[in-house]
Amino acid sequence: MELPSINNFKKQMEHIQNEGADPKEIQQEQELLKETPVDEIKSHVIEKFGLDEEVDSELIEKLVENETEHRKVNSTAIRQKINWREKALKPKEEEKPQPEKVEAKKEEKDIDSLVSSKVQETLEQRDLDALDISDNLKNELKTYAKAASLTIKQAQKSNYFKFLSEQEEQNKKVEEASIGGSRKSPTKTDFSSMNPTDFDLTTEEGQKGYEEYKKFRAKNK
Repeated sequence: MELPSINNFKKQMEHIQNEGADPKEIQQEQELLKETPVDEIKSHVIEKFGLDEEVDSELIEKLVENETEHRKVNSTAIRQKINWREKALKPKEEEKPQPEKVEAKKEEKDIDSLVSSKVQETLEQRDLDALDISDNLKNELKTYAKAASLTIKQAQKSNYFKFLSEQEEQNKKVEEASIGGSRKSPTKTDFSSMNPTDFDLTTEEGQKGYEEYKKFRAKNK
């Protein structure tokens, strides 16, 4: 197949873009791209030029090399033509709009989010400090609010916080009752079975006890 000139090639490309590729031309190209065995090329050269295989062996070898090289050049040109044709038939991709640069906006958004988070954290701590509850209960409330994604005020209204408050109040009452029960009330001395010699008058406590003893004896004469 004869290769087209540059001008003819341009016309062919325009025709391909408008009408599409010629099926017969495509078939011819595929045939030319097939690799031909050396023996077949040699037979073709001998027949074409009427040579004797034994007498003209050197010439035949040279002609076979030239023919092989010529076929390689043609194959390269055909592949290039096919490549150009495929590009001509391929629809041009629409230019995609460039993605909007959002780096600056993202950074600004991150800063706003950080500031908002810090402000919210300060307000939450203020609400927590204003509560008239124990430090232990405050810590429990803060932990629960964070885990449940609630504000301090919302967490304060929860059944869980009510349970903690009641439990702490109950524990407080039990502790107070325990402390009150451990206090020893002063025991009264039984002076009826005592004698003056039972008191150590060298000590203030002994002297006080002896005075009470005399009052008891005077009262019970």
